[in-house]
Amino acid sequence: MRVTGESGSGSGSHRATPRTPPSHSGSGIALLAAALLFGGVLAGAPSEAAAAGVAPSATAPTTDAPSAATPSPSATDRPVWAPPTDGNGSYGLRKGSLQQCVGDASCISSTSVRNPSKFAPPWTWQSATGDEAVAWSSLKALLTRLEEAGGTGAPRVVAVDDAKRYIRSEWPGFPKGVTDVVEFLFVPGDGIVTFRSCSQEVRYIYPFQAPLGDLGANLDHLTRVRMALDWTELSGYSIF
Repeated sequence: MRVTGESGSGSGSHRATPRTPPSHSGSGIALLAAALLFGGVLAGAPSEAAAAGVAPSATAPTTDAPSAATPSPSATDRPVWAPPTDGNGSYGLRKGSLQQCVGDASCISSTSVRNPSKFAPPWTWQSATGDEAVAWSSLKALLTRLEEAGGTGAPRVVAVDDAKRYIRSEWPGFPKGVTDVVEFLFVPGDGIVTFRSCSQEVRYIYPFQAPLGDLGANLDHLTRVRMALDWTELSGYSIF
């Protein structure tokens, strides 16, 4: 860089040497090298837990990341959805009523008012008798008789609550090995019978992960009981 100027009465040229900012490249490279070396030491050195033979604890998954404990589907390990236990979604009363059908489970219920594909209208026992006590006794006697008869498709009574007019039974479902829980609950003073039949396990078609279904087994359980008791479906009953 050349700078030319005039001073006083005379003229002349002056060479000005530009000032070069101090270079830090040497120290920067040194710091970078130290950082890389330090990082390599940390990456290569075993942790204290590993040195002591203790496996490091796994980091808890965040809500945005899938849990590592969730098994991935495979041809030999088909995913199975099992509803929770009594009172938490699989069966039992909730706020005095039978529960609705949830998830992919094959299910038919007179309380599944939000799922038309799994809803069926309740029944009335008044087509067979005018006495609620007689109707209740008839239902218990039928299920007990079917259980004692045994054979393919025989149910097993597992819970009876006479005060609440509630009864729960287990039936062989589809496919083989699946259990269907069938429940009945009387609505006091209305002559109405509510019900729910739900498979306790879901089999999926691999690799499409589509529910296999029950081929109508849950509806068959309910129809078998209703026809045997000569009770009537309230076909005009609808909440939609």
